[in-house]
Amino acid sequence: LLESTEKYIHGLETITVLYRTDTERFAQAYQQVQEDFAYVRFTKQSNQPQKNFKPLTLKAIRNTKNDYILFAVDDIIVKDYFDIEYCISLLEQTKAYGFYLRLGQNLNFFYMLQTSQPVPPSNHIVDDVFSWQFARGQYDWGYPHTVDMTIYRKNMILQTFESFQFDCPNR
Repeated sequence: LLESTEKYIHGLETITVLYRTDTERFAQAYQQVQEDFAYVRFTKQSNQPQKNFKPLTLKAIRNTKNDYILFAVDDIIVKDYFDIEYCISLLEQTKAYGFYLRLGQNLNFFYMLQTSQPVPPSNHIVDDVFSWQFARGQYDWGYPHTVDMTIYRKNMILQTFESFQFDCPNR
């Protein structure tokens, strides 16, 4: 993720990585990643990650000076160029809840359940940007709080996350 982010995303200001390690081998690997990406803020979870995932996530959100947050998980590979400021301008123009970079008109299969998922009816905004209603979407298309390459307004997502009970990204 970090390599492809560095190559393809323009406009990122601060990157924070929340991570945990279960073995010394993974701890050493993260040490190497930290050396390779010295400009990234790394926050290590305790050996009881279920207890501190939410507080560390909220702290990372609060500690950024930016008004927008881009969430991503470590197994994503960015494959094309995009500009954060352009995405934010479209987010504001449309008054959308979030800007979902991972969702595209080709996403018609839900891998978690190994089943098809229809692309919901959508409105063309510009280029390859579309809007849709979550109530009309299934699986990936019906889940507004994904951390898979989504830009949110900081104040809105902070308020939402404070009210949620969660202890890992999937919840």
